[in-house]
Amino acid sequence: MDTTFNCAPLYHCYPRQIGPQDAYLEIDKNGEISVYWNPEIGNAIPARVYSGESLRYLVSCYLRQSDIDDLIADVAELVPSLLGEKDDDNCLSDDGYKISHEIELLCSNREPSPPCYEPDCVYCSSFED
Repeated sequence: MDTTFNCAPLYHCYPRQIGPQDAYLEIDKNGEISVYWNPEIGNAIPARVYSGESLRYLVSCYLRQSDIDDLIADVAELVPSLLGEKDDDNCLSDDGYKISHEIELLCSNREPSPPCYEPDCVYCSSFED
């Protein structure tokens, strides 16, 4: 069984927290795609996302690296069309919202393959300070 951190690279649980941090796929204004776990506890939204410069989508923190790579490849095909539907104020057109919704579905429907939910398989910070 794979028990390394690479089993679920987006999984991170802070000490004294009952669940893992949210993980996101983010597309910046230049079309660069990044995937990361949110370092903020709570519901903080980065300014670049709030202003519309970047778009981010919730993904499973249990995805394996191969799943993440496949997801990025699938989303990358839609990015040029998505960016073409943004105006100078970072607002999406109606077609842009449709593409964004398609990306959201790709992200939310992606599950780890094979499953990576076993406690021994994911990394969680210790409860020590």
